[in-house]
Amino acid sequence: MYRSELGEILRGIAEKHFTSLGFELVELVCYRQGRDLAVRILADRPEGGITVDECARLNSQLSSVFEQEGVLQEAYTLEVSSPGLDRPLKTRNDFLRKKGKLVKIFVREPVEGKLEFEGVIEGADESGACLNLGGKTITVAFPLIAKAKQVITDI
Repeated sequence: MYRSELGEILRGIAEKHFTSLGFELVELVCYRQGRDLAVRILADRPEGGITVDECARLNSQLSSVFEQEGVLQEAYTLEVSSPGLDRPLKTRNDFLRKKGKLVKIFVREPVEGKLEFEGVIEGADESGACLNLGGKTITVAFPLIAKAKQVITDI
């Protein structure tokens, strides 16, 4: 099984499990760590705010679920952690949750001649995120967004 196929299978299992417990899967990455497979998962609550204890519990539960499903036939390391304050913004709901916040967006190809934008999220719909760039408003289509994160100014 190719790693991307395995990643999609693990993603489906993890999303179903997390959703049933009131959490969401933010990101799942599979990669080699020496001879073993490493599965790194970022989890959160839909409204944000997951504790270290919750991450540890999800890690243990998900490891058991993966074993029950029989999808990992090799040695692996599973890591479930919080995405942190600067969690990646990937979906419409991610952008809506950060409405009114300052974000930085990097795009795959130029939009209005630029590859990165910093602005305040005004909203999001099915097609993209709407940003206020200090008086000028643009919409960046989701497929063009390579990376997006909230700009953390005060900690």
